[in-house]
Amino acid sequence: MTKIKEQLQNVLSEQQRFTEKNEQAVLARLQKKKRSLNIPIIACCFTVLAVIFIVLTTSPSDSPTTATEASLLAYLNEQAAGQDVEILYQKLNVVEKQDALIVYQLSNNKEMIKTEYVQFKDKKYQQVHKIDLPIETPYLWQATNNAPYLTAGIMIKHNVKQVFVGEKKAQLVDLDDGWLYWVQFSNELANRVVVEYKNGKFERLEEYGEQSKHSIPYVSFTSDTESTMTYLSDTMDRGRHDYSAYPVVVDEQLAKLERKDVILYENDQGQTVMSRVLGLPGERFAIQNGTVIIGEIPLHVDSGFAKIGGETVFEVYKEKMGNHLANEDAAKSIFYYELPEVVLQENELAVVPDNWMRGAIEVISRTRIKGKVLGYEAGAVAKNIWTATERDLYEAFKTSNDPELFRDETPITIARIYMYASFINDKQSEYKLLTTLENHIVWSEEEHLRVRPAFEELAAREQAIQISPHLLEGEFIQTDEVSGYIAFSDGEQEHGFQMILNEQGIWQVAFMPLQ
Repeated sequence: MTKIKEQLQNVLSEQQRFTEKNEQAVLARLQKKKRSLNIPIIACCFTVLAVIFIVLTTSPSDSPTTATEASLLAYLNEQAAGQDVEILYQKLNVVEKQDALIVYQLSNNKEMIKTEYVQFKDKKYQQVHKIDLPIETPYLWQATNNAPYLTAGIMIKHNVKQVFVGEKKAQLVDLDDGWLYWVQFSNELANRVVVEYKNGKFERLEEYGEQSKHSIPYVSFTSDTESTMTYLSDTMDRGRHDYSAYPVVVDEQLAKLERKDVILYENDQGQTVMSRVLGLPGERFAIQNGTVIIGEIPLHVDSGFAKIGGETVFEVYKEKMGNHLANEDAAKSIFYYELPEVVLQENELAVVPDNWMRGAIEVISRTRIKGKVLGYEAGAVAKNIWTATERDLYEAFKTSNDPELFRDETPITIARIYMYASFINDKQSEYKLLTTLENHIVWSEEEHLRVRPAFEELAAREQAIQISPHLLEGEFIQTDEVSGYIAFSDGEQEHGFQMILNEQGIWQVAFMPLQ
């Protein structure tokens, strides 16, 4: 028995602390003596082992690691409030000793990914940073506002090679159903989040909850202070002649200006220039690493990113331009542009164009502003895309709701009139143009007329503008007695617009027609 105690003491003296790993080492050495020990001796051995374990784990002079690991489990159990915890990723000693980064889900909410950075203080773990992201938010992310900085996001896993937060690679965590979670933790503020795909492409990501609406609104006159103008410069160009493709509506009344509003102002050379308001009176405004900073918080939205022709990643722009890129260093300096912090006075605004290469980033007085740009003038857009005959047919159908008006019209004309109704947000006429065959009806008129969020209406109008010209160049193909589709290309891929023949032999639009 004395010999066994000596062996135990020798084993334990080699260990810095009694952890699970050390316990396995002890048991492994004892296993070699197993055949030479009788049952009473083995029982005594484990009794001694248990006593030593209790002494080691409660000794004030022992390393706190075992206690902190137990505390981490206790912390998670407290956060779970009785729910099961599934740990997706964990890392100890991230920035300092005895801290931890944990990514987990709770059994009662599998749609939410929780990320926490915790530190061990006063004999327990305490939360320092926390980010909760729903899985239903692909390609968006969130970051904490003070050091140490926690950054995390969710995206569809397909074709993703790596995510960079600043210059550092993020930790990738595979989720179920094809989702990918990424997380990065650092003492340094990272203003850029870029995803690299396996095909060599790059994309800069916006922060969750701050999605900018890239589409330009389509508006009609609503007051005497509004007027239209044609803007010929490319200071706002994102690659589609933005704000210069059609006449815009300008409101000269400046009761209130908000961040991301588009304005017209007079520059130092006396020229009328279009730009976007990003800094407001009283704020601290700066640009670091190609990202607008308000106070100490990066403006992680598309309008706050350095960009040329709609591209927000230098590598993407470089590849896009190829041999046409005359000055690579000059272009790169824009994507990583730096502007020292300025404090905006009571009557000052910081304006930033959407095309950083073609417009000026500057601080201006409100007195130089000529008006707020509301968007494209809807009537001018409609006249440019839909013919007078198509618009007249729509007006007649809106009044009568009689499909007989379209008996002699082609499926392509009917489809374009449907898109016109969608563009002007006439949901009732839009529904009346859908198929009336009972076995092809998917939802009721009441459901169709529900109030849609503003971003859905804007998306529908944008789709109508993009699709309608391509429909005109498409070919109608009948597939059976009552079905057919308009085959067309948008320049990048092939599409089909589904049509259904009604009982009177008149073509109508299928529910969810775009394929």
